[in-house]
Amino acid sequence: MRSSEPLDELVGRLFDYAVTQPEGFTNVEAAKALEISVDRFNRAVHRIRIMLADDDSINLIATREFPQQPWRYQLVGTLAESLWWISNRERDSETRLRTMAAVMKSIVNATDGRTVEGKRARMIYKALSRLVEDLDDLIEAS
Repeated sequence: MRSSEPLDELVGRLFDYAVTQPEGFTNVEAAKALEISVDRFNRAVHRIRIMLADDDSINLIATREFPQQPWRYQLVGTLAESLWWISNRERDSETRLRTMAAVMKSIVNATDGRTVEGKRARMIYKALSRLVEDLDDLIEAS
């Protein structure tokens, strides 16, 4: 295992591996090929996605045909190849935002707004609830 390898080096190796696997790969397959743990694979995927966020077309997507199947990761270079993944990520992100807003509301109710903790909770809740409100407006307008 290469657990001491710097993450940036692992990201480069994972990217190179993804380029050689046009049909995609699972986390277990990549971890075995790269001699790393699945946890390190997941951290490298996270870092690659952050790095690719500024690119207008390249994505490391993950798809699966059925709910109980492992995710297949694939490096793609066009928007058309990413559409299912993009839609899935948008739905997942919206669900997470709504959940975070609900959790923050309970934290707001449980904290004193005069404390740093209470002020932070209110700031986060304000931003999240505004975003949820904007999403609701968009849904209502469509």
